[in-house]
Parts: sequence; structure tokens; C-alpha cells
Amino acid sequence: MKILMIMTDWESPYRRATGEYGGIGYYRTMKPAEYLRKIGWEVDVAGMELAEKIDQNNRFESYKKLFMPYDLVVIKQTDVKQSGEVIGAAKDLGVPIIMDLDDNIVEISPDNPVYEKGYGDGDKGVKKALAVAAMSMVDGLFVSTQPLKDYYEGYLKDIFKIEMPVFVLPNCCDPEDWKKQPRNKENYVNIGWHGSITHDKDLSIATPAIKKLIDKYDAHFEVVGGVRADSVDKVFHGWDDKHFKNLNGVAGTPSWRGFPELLASRRWDIAIAPLVNDAFNQSKSHIKWLENSLLGVPTIASGVYPYKEPIHGTETIVDGLTGFLAEDDEWQEKLSYLIKNKTERRIMGERAREFVTENWTYEKNVHLWDEALRSFL
Repeated sequence: MKILMIMTDWESPYRRATGEYGGIGYYRTMKPAEYLRKIGWEVDVAGMELAEKIDQNNRFESYKKLFMPYDLVVIKQTDVKQSGEVIGAAKDLGVPIIMDLDDNIVEISPDNPVYEKGYGDGDKGVKKALAVAAMSMVDGLFVSTQPLKDYYEGYLKDIFKIEMPVFVLPNCCDPEDWKKQPRNKENYVNIGWHGSITHDKDLSIATPAIKKLIDKYDAHFEVVGGVRADSVDKVFHGWDDKHFKNLNGVAGTPSWRGFPELLASRRWDIAIAPLVNDAFNQSKSHIKWLENSLLGVPTIASGVYPYKEPIHGTETIVDGLTGFLAEDDEWQEKLSYLIKNKTERRIMGERAREFVTENWTYEKNVHLWDEALRSFL
């Protein structure tokens, strides 16, 4: 059986120039494709080279020609500009076409930068309108979490009067891509967070506690990725020169290549994963915990889905064992405990790494992709 997976995680200028991809491409396309091939599927991945294969004067026929050899096509929700031709070509051939969704594109909040880029409300929601229209026309959805499945099933039924098959295919990991980080040899505890500029509100949950820990323990805090320039005062409210002296900002990588190595090089003692408990974040997955755990770093995360509940029957953070769950008023307490207990940091990090490598690999979970794909054939 032959599948085509279309990846659109190459749209930045750097990725266009290099042909590389980001985290979405890694977790939702490249790794599933790799492990599906290992169990007998023939999988092709199409990315930026599509621009060369598609005749822009006759896109519909070009897509039909592209799809003809395949039994099934998987696309991403960002295929909005040409979604009519893409979906129409598959339908005309009778080839099932599935949309893979890793976010709740309907519930993007105004503080998220993509809200202003077409995923907002009213005249700011052109891309969102195109994306949900395309979503309504495919044969099924692949999503990363149960809340995302529940939301889209209800949305499609309420708005489009459609009952569509939706499969939960969690983000997993490949331990071979992650080498355990060296230990921090400094005389201070290094707390770390990694993420994009879309998480300012989330990060703000933990920064008041970290400010107090800098005062009390001379802790250091590191941000890998970014905080929007116009949000710094809000995210680090009340910080002064003393606190900013213990803050380090490190640029992320422009693609997935080199990212695991970058994170390992930071030598964190504790990692944090704060999340505001809203509809958008409830559909997020547990990637930050996976990545930190693979490095042997204990994670303190907000006590919300995806960290609090099992995903597809498999546990994520077991509070006190494979990490800590923190309510808004518990960040200082739980961070303080790990700062003061070096041995417990090590044990919790090792326990989390062991749990992740035993339960959350693509090798252990590729059968979910296999079963979902077969249901459409």
C-alpha cells in the first residue's frame, strides 16, 4: 500500500533555501513515515519540491497526476491556498485524503501572533475560514490528542452537519535522536524553558515564582526560543537588573536539524512547561515533557491536559514520579523542592527518561497509524 504525505513545514525563507523542516514536520510527517516504512508501508513525503511538480496554470490536473500512484494522501491544515485543487483531485481519483491537525485552529486567542495573520475572527479570519472549509471536505482527520478529536468532531457536526472519522495519533519520540545531556557543573541551579513566541502568556505563569527563586537561591533561568519584544515587560513583570542578570536567552534553531543537540548543550537541572488552561492549549500535546525527559531533565508542568491526563491510554506526567504538576500557586513550592534536592532531580529525570523510552516511542505506537490508515482502505 502506497501513501503520499504532504509536508508544509518548510515555508520560512531558511527552510525554503535548505529543504529542511521544523518540529511539526518531524513529529507529524517524517517520523511517522519512517516507522510506517519499517512495518511494510510504502510512504513518500512531498515538501517544497511540490512547487516544481505542479503546473500553476493547471493545478487540478497536476495534482491528479501526482496522486494517481497512491492509495491514500495525507495533507496538513496549512494547505489553504490550493486546498480546492488538492482535495478535488483526490476526490476525482477516488483516493482517500486525510487532514492531519496538531493544533486547534478554531480557538486561537488574540495574543497569539497567527491570530492577526488570518486565524482570528471576522476579517482577520480568512485563513481560518479556508482551513475549516477544507477540513470539512476531506475523508477523515488525524489529530494528536483526545480533546482535539472531541473538539473537531463536535465542530464538524455543529457547523457542517458532518460526522467524520477522527483518529488520535499522539506525538511520540525516537530516543536515537536524543543523546542524554551532560550534567550542569556550575555552582547554581539552571532552570530552562523552550518554546516559540506564541507562548508569552504561558511563560508568564511561572516567571513570578522564578523571580523569587533568583532572590532566594541565586537560581538561573534560561529561555530557548523566543519572547516577543513587546511582551518582555509583561512576561517578566517586576524583574529588575538583579533578576535579568540571571536570565539567559538563547536563539532556537531555524529547523529541526541541530535542535536536540542545542537543548542538550544547555545543561538544565530543571525544565518547566507552563500552560494556560484554555481551549487552544487543551489541544496541545506533551512534546516539551518528552524532549526534556529524553535528556534526563525533570519537568514541572501545569496541571492541565496534555500533562495531567493519559493520551490514548498511556500516562504522561505521573506527579511526583516522572515530573511534577503545578497549579498556579504551586510553582515556587515545587521548583524549590527540586532546587534543594539534587538527588531527587537526578532520580526523577532518569525515571522520566526510562518511562518515555519504554512507552512513548514511535516504534511502540506506530500501530496506531497503521490501524488508522487501514480503516480508509
